[in-house]
Amino acid sequence: MIAAAVSDPVLRCSSCGATHELGPLFDGCMACGSERARPPLEVVYDCEGWRSRGLLEEWRKRTPGVWSYRELLPLPVSDAPLTLGEGGTPLMPIPDSGPARLWIKNETRNPTGAHKDRFHSVGVSMARKLGFDRSTSGTTGNHGASLAAYTALGDMRCIIFCHPQSPVVLRHLAQLHGADVVVTKNRYEHLAWLTHERGWFPSTGLTPMPVGNPYGVEGYKSIGYEIFFQLGGHMPHHVLVPVAKGDALYGPWKGFKEIAALGHVGEPLPRMYAVQSTGCDPVVRGFEQKSKSVPVHPNPDTIALSIGDATAAPIALSTLYDSGGRAVAVSDAEILAAVRRLARVGVAAEPSGAASVAAAIKMNAQGAFAPGDDVICIVTGAAVKWPRELEMAIESHELQDKDATAIRAWIDARAQSRTDNPAT
Repeated sequence: MIAAAVSDPVLRCSSCGATHELGPLFDGCMACGSERARPPLEVVYDCEGWRSRGLLEEWRKRTPGVWSYRELLPLPVSDAPLTLGEGGTPLMPIPDSGPARLWIKNETRNPTGAHKDRFHSVGVSMARKLGFDRSTSGTTGNHGASLAAYTALGDMRCIIFCHPQSPVVLRHLAQLHGADVVVTKNRYEHLAWLTHERGWFPSTGLTPMPVGNPYGVEGYKSIGYEIFFQLGGHMPHHVLVPVAKGDALYGPWKGFKEIAALGHVGEPLPRMYAVQSTGCDPVVRGFEQKSKSVPVHPNPDTIALSIGDATAAPIALSTLYDSGGRAVAVSDAEILAAVRRLARVGVAAEPSGAASVAAAIKMNAQGAFAPGDDVICIVTGAAVKWPRELEMAIESHELQDKDATAIRAWIDARAQSRTDNPAT
């Protein structure tokens, strides 16, 4: 039997279905919508053709990593990607978490300490393929530092527009990689200017806000692929994701759908959950209103700055509706408790990254999951890059420069404290 030919990937409008060749299309679909609200274009693949070639079985044999799944990534297989070894992150159980089985997908193990590396490995590889030598983004921190690392690898110029509250250490990391950094409230205005008038590659999310990029989100699909294979070739029941704009929620969902399209049948797709802080929860509010668009949250105020965007893309809500999931808000206190819980099993997560765990613990205690369900918490970023938030999470166990007698007395007191309270 001769395997069927496989068609090249194309860009397709998520609303009207119009298709285009892969290219530098950053304003959404021009065939429908309006200048103020154009639907995103996304990359679609010939999954039926790849299914006939047994691609899913071939993937089972490969070592996990973003580029292990490159047949369903936009960069041609013949082109070398820009990679720092991203992906292949651990799936770890959270002990004593019944009745459901809670797992963490530990994205802090990526090269720059965040899931953003998956996004930029694919996105910047496509930028170079399309002939760009410069890229720009807006960021609260992780996104910009990651972009700077990958543009450095690709010998590209980079400008990062940083949120005024973004940590100094992340701004310094971006500059270490050679990026120029601008700290400003009006990040998106400048992104659009550089994209439309100066010809820069916008390393932005899928949905035009005001410009969009269909390529980076494809890197997030690999999170879904990896979870599937790490569970022994089974779909999880629930996947919880800290959400800002919504790409990190939609990417894995798209990955799970593509696994089904490649031939994995007989199991339902997972329910997806968008997790936000009660101090900034526009997706939660939009979901509760059964809206198709995400409202603007007035005066965001949360320790979880990475998911503290005042609004999000409609793709976040459509992912929840399509998967049968929902949006969940947790307090900053619950997020900090989750940071400490993760630290007890050796994972140092930033508050935004731990929000998914906070929600899963809360929902598990409320009986939201069935006994034995596999509940995946995507932990998106590492604590070490967020020193102010890290200081807020710890209970200080530090003594400085005392004499030997005082030091030994302090050690004995600490030992007694741990005996009386093993959690300290």
